[in-house]
Amino acid sequence: MVAVKLYKDNEILVLHSSKEIKTSKDFLELAHDRIFNDKIKVVLTTSLIDEGLSIEQANFTDVVFIETNYNPRPEAVKQFFARFRNEDPNRKNYLYLRTKNNQNPTRYNPFYDYKETLRALKDEALQYSGLSMKTTYNNVFSNEDFFYKNNTVNPYFLAYSITEKLFMFFNIHQFINFLEVNYNLEFTINKDFAPLQLETDEKDKRNEIKSLIGQAWYYGKDEVLQALGLHTLDNPIRKAIYVDKSKVNPQIETLVIKQIKDFEKLFKRNEKLKKLGAEDPNTILLDVSDGIKVNSDKSYKDELTLLQLNKMIFEPKNKADKVTASTVIKFAEWAKNQTEFTTNQMSKKMKDLRVYKKESYSFERVKRVLEWFEIRVKKDFKTGIIKVINKG
Repeated sequence: MVAVKLYKDNEILVLHSSKEIKTSKDFLELAHDRIFNDKIKVVLTTSLIDEGLSIEQANFTDVVFIETNYNPRPEAVKQFFARFRNEDPNRKNYLYLRTKNNQNPTRYNPFYDYKETLRALKDEALQYSGLSMKTTYNNVFSNEDFFYKNNTVNPYFLAYSITEKLFMFFNIHQFINFLEVNYNLEFTINKDFAPLQLETDEKDKRNEIKSLIGQAWYYGKDEVLQALGLHTLDNPIRKAIYVDKSKVNPQIETLVIKQIKDFEKLFKRNEKLKKLGAEDPNTILLDVSDGIKVNSDKSYKDELTLLQLNKMIFEPKNKADKVTASTVIKFAEWAKNQTEFTTNQMSKKMKDLRVYKKESYSFERVKRVLEWFEIRVKKDFKTGIIKVINKG
């Protein structure tokens, strides 16, 4: 916008969750007075704007919420538009949603699923006879998140998990209807505002950033950690990093501040891999096939799943580890005996094996698990059929 001279640099305010932003003059003015400085014409913000902020300012002509998730939850939409406390007939709200290929309406019944899952979880708890249901490695297919420490079911997490499945099944029209019925919102769908599919250099820019982050982590990790410990707002990370206030390369510090969320994620992944016994976490965190850059989420999750499976099957520490290991093995044996299966058949088998966490139903998660058993599968996303192409 500055490059094409639509706005001047000082007319654009960028808000994201960082110490520098939250202590800045513009943010404090918004937090205390509920208005932006008069010079500001455009505000670009992340979910930071949802953190209890209120805006009472006229003459905002357009308020745009861009959803990046293909399976969004509705709360953020309502929270974003509700930041404006004043009524303004000239203000227009816009919601952009990502469109999944499958737009068939779902008949999923969340109330029935909640009732049946609650019953099954209570039955599962009885089998532990008071022993801990917590796994050592947060195992694949584990139900531990559904329980309190005393092995009673956490109804709030169960309800959240059920709604996650519900929103995963929704098509766009069902999602919009849910917002209208439950959040007192009203929408008019206007396809004239659909974004054009133009070729951009966004992917190249993101790869460049991943390279800068990866190189800083590889060559200057100590300085990265100092900068991260100093600037992060994530309390567990702040506690985990000892900040000795040693001098940090200004370029590294600037990069950490600008890409704070990426570095926070990298740090957390590094810690998780160390706990799982990874000899050199960098071989999983970084892609060195062409220079050095941060590895893809898919590659990281693939390797993480393999480590978890190795620990769970070969080094179980308690009953919960052994139970989930047995569950995974039974599922792999079932898949090996199939030539093909549908997503519904896979989900039914999961339920038969008492697996209820939404993430476990992901094809990508299942694919990773089966590959550990040298079972290769391929999904036809048009038909939903998963073919078993190699049985080890």
